[in-house]
Amino acid sequence: MKEYLIKIWKKVEHFWEYYKWYAIIPFLFIVIIVSFITGYISDNKPFSLGVAIVNSSEVGDAVYAFQNEYVEARGLELPVKVIYDLQHPKTSSGFSFMFTDTVANYQRYQGLVTNYNIDVTITTDWMVKEYMQVPFYMDLRECFDEEFLAAHEDIYYVIKEEIEYELARREAEADGLTFDDSEYENVNWEETGEKIPVGFYIGNYNAMGRFVDDAEPILAISVNTIRLEESVEFTKWILEQCEEEDAG
Repeated sequence: MKEYLIKIWKKVEHFWEYYKWYAIIPFLFIVIIVSFITGYISDNKPFSLGVAIVNSSEVGDAVYAFQNEYVEARGLELPVKVIYDLQHPKTSSGFSFMFTDTVANYQRYQGLVTNYNIDVTITTDWMVKEYMQVPFYMDLRECFDEEFLAAHEDIYYVIKEEIEYELARREAEADGLTFDDSEYENVNWEETGEKIPVGFYIGNYNAMGRFVDDAEPILAISVNTIRLEESVEFTKWILEQCEEEDAG
C-alpha cells in the first residue's frame, strides 16, 4: 500500500513539474469567464429602483433600510439596487483628490446613470451643482405637485440660473471659441434668475451615515430615470422617515 501511494505521489510530482501550466491557465481562464458572466448577470437582474450613495464616508444603516424596510413598506416584488462605494473627486472646498480609483468610480457613476441603472442619487450639494451643469437631475416641479413642494420648501435644494453662464462657457470651450461673458457681468443672480428645485436635504434621516466634509446629504432624481414613479415614492418615503424622526 505504501509503495502504491509513493508511486501515485511521484506521478503527481511529475505532472506538476512538467504540465502544471497546462492545467493552471485553462483554470484561470474558466474563473475569469465565470466571474464575468456572474457579474454581468448580477448587474442586469431586474430591480424596482436603483439608488446611488456618492461621497459617503459611512453609509450607516441606509443600505439595509432601503433594501428591506422600504421594500417591505411598498410591497415590492423586485429588489432595490444600492451602490454606495462611489466617490466624486471634488470636495466642498473645491479640493480635488484625483486618485485612480476615485476617477474610476466617478466614471462608473456616470455610466450607471446614463445606462438607466441609477434612478435616485444621495450625495452632497457641490456634486449636485456640478452635475446640474449637464444637467443630470430632474427639476422637482416635473414630478411633485405644488402643494407637496410648498410643504417641503424649507428642505429642498435649489439651483439658480447662473448655471446658464457655466453651460455657455463650457459650450464655447468645446467649440474652441473665446467665451464672451459681457452679457452676464451686470446680472445680479440673487435678484434675477429662476430658482430650480433639484433635490431634498435629508440630513435628519438617522439611517443615513456621514458624508465627506460632514456635508448634509441631498436626494436627487436622475433626469433620465425609467422608474420615475418608484423614484417619487422612494423620495416621499425618505421624507416621511425624516418627519417621523423629527417628531420623535
